[in-house]
Amino acid sequence: MQLTAIRSDLDQSLMDDYGLTDLDAFRASHKPFHWYVEFNSVLANGGFDVIVGNPPYVEYKTVKGEYSIRGFATEDCGDLYGYVMERSTYIQRSSGRFGMIVPVSIVSTDKFDSVRKLLLRDRKSWVASFAERPSKLFEGVEKRLTTWIRGSSTSTEVYISHYRRWLSEEREFLMATQSYVRGSDAPRLLGSSIPKIETDYESAILRRLSRENRLKVYFKKTSSHVVYYTRKLRYFVQFFDFVPKITDTKGGEIPPSELKEIYLPSDDLRYIAIAVLNSGLFFWFMTAHSDVRNLNKREIEEFPCSIDRISPDVARQLIELGHAVTADFQDNSRVLSNNYGKYGVLNIQSFQPRLSKPIIDEIDRVLARHYGFTEAELDFIIHYDIKYRMGRDAESEDDNGDE
Repeated sequence: MQLTAIRSDLDQSLMDDYGLTDLDAFRASHKPFHWYVEFNSVLANGGFDVIVGNPPYVEYKTVKGEYSIRGFATEDCGDLYGYVMERSTYIQRSSGRFGMIVPVSIVSTDKFDSVRKLLLRDRKSWVASFAERPSKLFEGVEKRLTTWIRGSSTSTEVYISHYRRWLSEEREFLMATQSYVRGSDAPRLLGSSIPKIETDYESAILRRLSRENRLKVYFKKTSSHVVYYTRKLRYFVQFFDFVPKITDTKGGEIPPSELKEIYLPSDDLRYIAIAVLNSGLFFWFMTAHSDVRNLNKREIEEFPCSIDRISPDVARQLIELGHAVTADFQDNSRVLSNNYGKYGVLNIQSFQPRLSKPIIDEIDRVLARHYGFTEAELDFIIHYDIKYRMGRDAESEDDNGDE
């Protein structure tokens, strides 16, 4: 009886907010829902045993005019899915579990730091991330996704898995074949981002990298020694010593809209940086720590490589390989023409970096000497995701330039 009275009071308050007067009509049209009333006995007994969700991936700013949130510790994440995950931690029974499928930003993006800290505060978690190519968890939805399972244990350990690419025929066995490593064995090299890894080799590689300076300490605000790169990201990264060419039908050159620049203090360091950033090692590091959507300055600046401590012999080889890989990008490039609407037909220099994999592998062999990788660790880097990076899907998705 008391809950019925509370429901009526809450409904009346909401109806007043909407400026309505017919209670029965309001209930029929708006179907008001009150957590305290509907789940009073559940919450009184400690919360839910199981919470499963696929919350909305919607930025708060896009719906802020419709309603507002109050009292959320994760408000700074700016996304509704973060708020749903926070709310779930409060209504999860001490012996209960919850599982959410959310964007990969939950493990890799700085703005979700508060959400990660909350989820890991007093429970054990298992975290796995999945690519959108060649197959995707939700057919027709181009989303890189993470499954986050929060257990009942009071341990704060997180078990992590790699960024998994997979084929459609694997769907039935996808979760059953997932493997994990202890997160505490893997250093956090980019803020609170949880690295997407699944082997002890990767944990060991991260520990070796943790001894190095970040690349950003060698960058300049401006210089004539420029490294160019595009933010577009698929199965390879691409760093150049030249500006990729785009022309219109009259032969006029058009600067690429997404081309970014890095400045180094000398030409030797420029080509060392080109070699390092085109390496399989950097591609793995970037995949492990980013949202794998775009190549961001964050991952480039924070990549651990003390290039001032590289031995003269290793430096010489990296300079040579930096020249070689950019020349190979040029040699293997092709021109693709396409109509870009208001821009008209553009002729865009397109690259096929998979054809330069032998040079990239040599870069990784040289870098292995600098970092002190074991043969097994080097082998892991060279063959990382090779099935997909060098397969048919990769061939059909060579970068088509940057309009």
